Amino acid sequence: MNASNQTHGVIESEVGGIWTATEAPVPSDAYTSPDPSNDQSSTLEDLSCPTANTCVAVGTYVLTQQIAGQPGPAFGIYVDSLVGGVWAVTQLPLPPDVYSAMGVGPNATGSLSCAAPGQCTLVGTYYNVAGLTAGLVATLEGGIWTSSAAPVPDNASTAAPLYNSMTSVSCAAPGECVAIGSYVIDGGTTGGSEIATLSDGVWTAIEAPLPAADSSTLYLTSVACPAVGLCVVAGNDASSAVFENQEDGTWVPTLAPLPEVIPLHLAFTSPLTCPAAGACNDAIWYSPDYRQIKNLIEVDPSLPPTVTAARAVTTASGGSTYQAAVASNLGVPTGTVSFFTGATLLCVATLSAGIGACMSSAPTSPTTPINASYSGNSTLAPSTAPVSPFIQPTPPPITPPPSTHGYWLVGSDGGIFTFGSAQFHGSTGALTLQRPVVGITLTTDRGGYWLVGSDGGIFSFGDSRFYGSIPGLGYSPAGTTGPNHLNAPIVGMVPSSDGGGYFMVASDGGVFAFGDAKFEGSCPGIGGCSGLAVAVMPDATGNGYWMVTATGHVYSFGDAAYYGAPGPQSSLVTSAYRTPDGKGYWILFSNGAVASYGDAGSLGSPAGGMGGSDPATSILPTADGGGYWVTSALGKVFNYGDAPKQGDMSGQPLNGSIIAAAGW
Repeated sequence: MNASNQTHGVIESEVGGIWTATEAPVPSDAYTSPDPSNDQSSTLEDLSCPTANTCVAVGTYVLTQQIAGQPGPAFGIYVDSLVGGVWAVTQLPLPPDVYSAMGVGPNATGSLSCAAPGQCTLVGTYYNVAGLTAGLVATLEGGIWTSSAAPVPDNASTAAPLYNSMTSVSCAAPGECVAIGSYVIDGGTTGGSEIATLSDGVWTAIEAPLPAADSSTLYLTSVACPAVGLCVVAGNDASSAVFENQEDGTWVPTLAPLPEVIPLHLAFTSPLTCPAAGACNDAIWYSPDYRQIKNLIEVDPSLPPTVTAARAVTTASGGSTYQAAVASNLGVPTGTVSFFTGATLLCVATLSAGIGACMSSAPTSPTTPINASYSGNSTLAPSTAPVSPFIQPTPPPITPPPSTHGYWLVGSDGGIFTFGSAQFHGSTGALTLQRPVVGITLTTDRGGYWLVGSDGGIFSFGDSRFYGSIPGLGYSPAGTTGPNHLNAPIVGMVPSSDGGGYFMVASDGGVFAFGDAKFEGSCPGIGGCSGLAVAVMPDATGNGYWMVTATGHVYSFGDAAYYGAPGPQSSLVTSAYRTPDGKGYWILFSNGAVASYGDAGSLGSPAGGMGGSDPATSILPTADGGGYWVTSALGKVFNYGDAPKQGDMSGQPLNGSIIAAAGW
């Protein structure tokens, strides 16, 4: 952001130990706002440098024609190329069915890979003219970019709103690339992950194989190809880390070994890297209680690293711990390890994460060197090779456990503000939206979230899966003309009980269910509700929900039990949230008052201190229901019960008022 508060891409270059910054050039048709304080014209999103002096960067930008109301795409993709020390810009040609580009960078789904100067491939996502989300593939060859819709597996649903989206690509050589993405199968109800391969100028796509027979979904995050035909894809399946290894032209899923019990929650936290065949690593965050961060190093068993040497280390108790030093500290598969001095077996240990250790009462001195060499996936055998000094691996730094609480605030422009343990996964703050954002919903593991606009458009970030949207169903925003448009704007959304779908609610009480969210009725279906709807709350069973209106009325649908309602008050209701067990709910008024029903505890409120230009906008409970936060339009946060105060945006400039929040 420059001195005039305009958002532009910046390229940082390092030559001779000195960093320089260059504003990323944008195409001539990029929109520039007459209001410098509200210009978010371009965002740089990814970069690839095949050599020291050749780089390519990509980003998205707002087209002037969209602002002028002219037909054509709303957002475009631009490519900046470094040639001869000068950055030049090119507008990326988009597929003929494009409506608007969505992005090509890690925060906007997609990536770029250049195998050689002038030989690049990028993947991304765009909206087509049918209102569907489609994957994008583009290649640079001979100085010319070409693009097309990404391929999809044979079982892809062509009628689903999420036809395809591509997230990562890696090219081992020019024209030899592997990309990953997601799509919808089985008539638009089940999500799948795909692996697409570019070879001899032709893209082919298959469904990524699942790691186990009882697996239902697989979420792929990144791909790395150190050589042609040798690629690894990282992803996760529920609570297990998964690697897809390319072997003999087929893809083999492998559950990544973890040093502890199978975690309840995990997510990849960095792109997969493979500096050489059989040597890949990726950071994985996993924990049964959100308190641990681990790095997992995965090695291709077909090309094991070499163990160079080992020696005995004296322990405090006087015994000996025999440990194996591993080349490049890459690790080897778990197995049985034998330690020798000459031909004398000292001890047998279990090899785990590259280190074999055992206590031994062998008759040799604790400091006697042990010669060893790697001879397979499971044993260390005698060797006459010179003994190298063993360097005790430096233990990873102890990271203090993160706070057990966190929350996100979202502005009407889709800007995201994180506090406590809440992680930023992306936002729409740099985009020009068709309609304002009105809600945020977390995934069950809190590793991602959805944003929803008043037109029912969905934006997925982190590990959230796209299950559909109102525009994807062919409906125009409320207030527009035509045969298919919303009768009333969307005012909020919530996840289904298991996080495998979501509900949207319109101000007239209309309910829209996606994924495994079950439609159980709506206000129009019962002849209308009293007052405008402001919230919908799913019950714990997944077979019912409550509708809450601004006039303080609560309507139960499905098996949701009715616990009471405040009725009309001097202030309007702005938000509502159920208790964790679904046996009660809190209702928030614009003046900050909180009404509690069922097993929802009355823990306090900023009643009377809010309203006017700064009304209370959302209430969100802690995970155990023993506290809650109340937020305001100007970004204030009030905490009650066991909800800790972890910061807010009060007094900070906001591009859009805080309209919703989420947390635990």
